[in-house]
Amino acid sequence: MKKSLKLLCVLAIFLFSFQSYSQIITGIKGGVNFAGMEWKDYGDFNFETTNTIGYHIGLQMEFMLSDVFSVESGIYWSKKGAEIYTESFVPEYGQYVSFNSEMNMNYVDWPITLKVGLPLGDTVKIYAAAGGFLNWGINGKWDIEDFDTKDIWSDDENYLEKYDYGATFGAGIEISAIQISASYDLGLADIGANEISMNQSVLKVSIAYLFLE
Repeated sequence: MKKSLKLLCVLAIFLFSFQSYSQIITGIKGGVNFAGMEWKDYGDFNFETTNTIGYHIGLQMEFMLSDVFSVESGIYWSKKGAEIYTESFVPEYGQYVSFNSEMNMNYVDWPITLKVGLPLGDTVKIYAAAGGFLNWGINGKWDIEDFDTKDIWSDDENYLEKYDYGATFGAGIEISAIQISASYDLGLADIGANEISMNQSVLKVSIAYLFLE
């Protein structure tokens, strides 16, 4: 947590330093999340996960450094999760017991990427982007079949780490004030708690409306 907060401060200073000498373009951005988790086996438990569909929406900011280069950031509300099939060997019964569960989490996402754009005329531009992201878990539920529904980040016990970070890559096209893009967030943090190891990744398809002068 302390490392995440330090990184947050560094990124904030990095962003604000652009405001004094770059043009800022703001916009509203939203789209679909195809979220998934990679679980490592834990003891006698085996996990298989299936991606779930969520969404993201928020404010986009782009700091124009030139006609080609820019830095893009923003703050987004983002729904993620996974469907989980769990199998465990129970010695008392001498057999495996399996059950299904589903995680649904809400995060605040903060990405920062460097964009390289190629104009194709006066109103069309294609671009590629790469950078990093920080995520903060706000709330979430873990629905376990035939058992219980648990708060993922409760006062009693955390089932996942609340902070996530990683690398993000994307590409898109801008047509006048409309931006259509796809990106992939590769989670690099181990967000598993209680000795469970797990990473999270998200494929995003987005559309944004830019407030151009």
